[in-house]
Amino acid sequence: MNTLLLYILTVLLPFKQTDARTVNKTYKFERTSKNNELLTDYIQLVFKDDAIVKGTYYWNDNRMEKDDYHFVANMLFKENSKDGFISFYVVDPKFCKENSSPFVKNKFYKLDKSSSIFCQEHAIHILGTVENTELNLHSAFMWYDSRSDYMPFVLVKEE
Repeated sequence: MNTLLLYILTVLLPFKQTDARTVNKTYKFERTSKNNELLTDYIQLVFKDDAIVKGTYYWNDNRMEKDDYHFVANMLFKENSKDGFISFYVVDPKFCKENSSPFVKNKFYKLDKSSSIFCQEHAIHILGTVENTELNLHSAFMWYDSRSDYMPFVLVKEE
């Protein structure tokens, strides 16, 4: 019986282990708003074999016309995101009334899609470089008239 149990554990144990080549990294970008309020955005990236396979953006902004925008969104990567270059769109946002963060559980609400700044023609496009401990990104919006914002993110957590 002990031999059978040892055999089962030996066969099944490798399937339960996590892949050592998968790394989750959390980066943050801090800036001061016009009201002298500290705003912090976060990006979480999942790397597998040094390639980015998934990303989540935690956005906090008070520059919009009517309300502050706090949301958590998926990152849709463009095909040219490789070899230290990253290019993505922010898609499928889930809005919250408080600052969004990967370290806090947020309560989400729906935004009327007709008033959404996240429709296809107004998509937020972000591009830049990925280094070991930082992301050097630029955001571009359709309504910016070719302007972009520089957003230096620094690594805050790796697991």
